[in-house]
Amino acid sequence: MDLQASIWIWLIAGITACFAAAPAAKAVPSISAAPNPVIYVVKPKPPLLLVNQGKTTITWDAGAGHRGSEVWVSVDGSDEETLFAATSKGSKETVVGFGKTHTFKLWNYNKSVLWASVSVTTKHYPFIENVDAEEHGTFAKIKFSTKENSLPVVSVSTKQPLLNFPLVSNKDEQTWSDPDDIAYTNFAQTGTTHEAQLNKLEPGKVYWYVILRS
Repeated sequence: MDLQASIWIWLIAGITACFAAAPAAKAVPSISAAPNPVIYVVKPKPPLLLVNQGKTTITWDAGAGHRGSEVWVSVDGSDEETLFAATSKGSKETVVGFGKTHTFKLWNYNKSVLWASVSVTTKHYPFIENVDAEEHGTFAKIKFSTKENSLPVVSVSTKQPLLNFPLVSNKDEQTWSDPDDIAYTNFAQTGTTHEAQLNKLEPGKVYWYVILRS
């Protein structure tokens, strides 16, 4: 074996030995929440029907060697904690009440060591604002703005809606009015500033209008 070949073999063997001897990196205990802050497009106030608001998902991992770790939660800085999850790793959905702060702590098995924590807050983010209705006898114009680009739908009904508003829901079975009672429906312009003209209205008759955004 020549000298050059010996050197290359030694280098390769040395590199392999270094890699083999390197200790495996240990996972750092972690806990997170998504989304955070939790968005409320409507401020809860009875008797509003609020669906799919205030939800966040807590994800945690105490890492290898930390079996028996648990997640505990407290509200608004209270020293009183309640058990949220009795597993060292996982993901769980929960609801944070409007205006509240929930703090989730990842403890070891006997709560003598705090591995990690996360505080979740809420934020009011009204999607539809600046609503203005203009009456014009046989038709009406509904003007409003939205926080983000969208293509809303505006409908008018001859009877009061069946549901309480504002309503936040993604359930298709939620029907705000009997289809036979809806007098007219029209799209508003796409974007953040909207206007919808609702025709075929009877002068002097009371109508209820609803703005829908999917």
